[in-house]
Amino acid sequence: MGNLSLSSSRMRMLIAAVAVIFAAFGIRLVQIQAVEASSLSQRAMNEIMMTSTMPAPRGTITDINGVEFARSVSSVRVVADQTLIQNPKVAARIAAPILKLPVAQVEASITGSRRWSKVADLVTPAQWRALNAAF
Repeated sequence: MGNLSLSSSRMRMLIAAVAVIFAAFGIRLVQIQAVEASSLSQRAMNEIMMTSTMPAPRGTITDINGVEFARSVSSVRVVADQTLIQNPKVAARIAAPILKLPVAQVEASITGSRRWSKVADLVTPAQWRALNAAF
């Protein structure tokens, strides 16, 4: 009978410990869902809307004599939302010389109703800045 009362006592202690753990989880859940909900929501929105540049410079690739095989070169891909361009002919005449592309090619890539259209690849940062300044 001594073992039965010891076992019963241990079970009560185990149930009490589990109840305390569940109570702690419940209190934390209420704290997060009710008390801190607006501040956590605002913090999450700030993190979603924040942009950050993460540079990933590539190491130099050299041959056995130390001569560079390849190096990192910055380039930009120019894309357009065709639905936002009100006058594609004028925009193409402005952008084509900067991008060093035929006016007809630029006009074809910015005319239409697509929300994403590639205009040019491998545009240098200087060309990109000039294009931004032109518009």
